Amino acid sequence: MTPVALPPWSWAALAMVLIQLGAALSEPMLQDAGAFSVTWLRLCWAAVLMLAFVRPAGVIREVLMGRAWLVVALGTASGIMTMCYFSAVARIPLGMSNAIEFLGPLGVAVAGSRKRRDFVWVALAGCGVVLLLQPGRSWQPDPVGIGFAVASAFGWAAYIVLTQRVGARFAGLDGVAVSLTIAALVATPPGLVQAWGRVSVRDALAAGGIAILIPVLPYVLELSALRRMSAASFGILMSLEPAIAAVMGVLLLAQHPGLFQLAGFACVIGASIGTLRQQS
Repeated sequence: MTPVALPPWSWAALAMVLIQLGAALSEPMLQDAGAFSVTWLRLCWAAVLMLAFVRPAGVIREVLMGRAWLVVALGTASGIMTMCYFSAVARIPLGMSNAIEFLGPLGVAVAGSRKRRDFVWVALAGCGVVLLLQPGRSWQPDPVGIGFAVASAFGWAAYIVLTQRVGARFAGLDGVAVSLTIAALVATPPGLVQAWGRVSVRDALAAGGIAILIPVLPYVLELSALRRMSAASFGILMSLEPAIAAVMGVLLLAQHPGLFQLAGFACVIGASIGTLRQQS
């Protein structure tokens, strides 16, 4: 029997589910230990796991010799994006945070698209984002949280473009493994300061477990998807993420959306379905 090859959009969709599940499960630790310390611990664990599994000696040598600036740029963008992402999640609901952060992939889609139909899906997803940002009983905006989400949106846009280029430049998972190490180094100064005296051994071990959900598996899945998808199509597909985040918020955090948010979910899901049909 011939094995069935999964389409690349399915890898990206699984990555989104894992990211939002990991973010929801992180909520208690984010409140207790702080977003920077949680991010730092998780990235450290992710880097150790990836380096042990991949052993990318060649890419490390390229970085040390100054010939792999793409990997350094990806690691820097990933570290900043992840710190800002968890800082936003700690202050505003998952769905609202991801709606703002989706502006990054949306910008990539607009910048890279050449098909008229793509702009229809972009416009529909944009309407959904606006609706998802409307305040409600369980959806109260926080200026600092929104600021972190906006910063994460810029990091997310850079992450999409750079991940695709690193995947094309380096074979296997070598580039991602080294970029995760650089991301951990970027997060070390604020993470170490915030973690001092607040993080127990149990917290550190728990961060290692959740690091598999985010960022290890999502990074691998997204790299695999971006090797077979354009950055524009990947960016439009990410319109599904706010809806996934909201579902996780309802199921795990009791963050219930209102009518405006439900309408927003319908818009972003419609945009994602349109994108999937074009990819199939």
